Amino acid sequence: MSEVNYQQMTPSQLKQYLSVNRNDESKFSAALGELMSRDIWTEVDADTPVSEQEAILQKLIEKKKSS
Repeated sequence: MSEVNYQQMTPSQLKQYLSVNRNDESKFSAALGELMSRDIWTEVDADTPVSEQEAILQKLIEKKKSS
């Protein structure tokens, strides 16, 4: 049996894996840990100035390009 590489899974694949393995505590925990460790969410208050929103978005784009 091959070892699962959670880091190579997309968020959608991880969610599917979680669904299939919801009763296997070790697999579920490992997949959930990987999903939660990813920096995929950025919250910006609605009253944040547009210029600041643009700067935040630009930083995220640059971070994605460098990874």
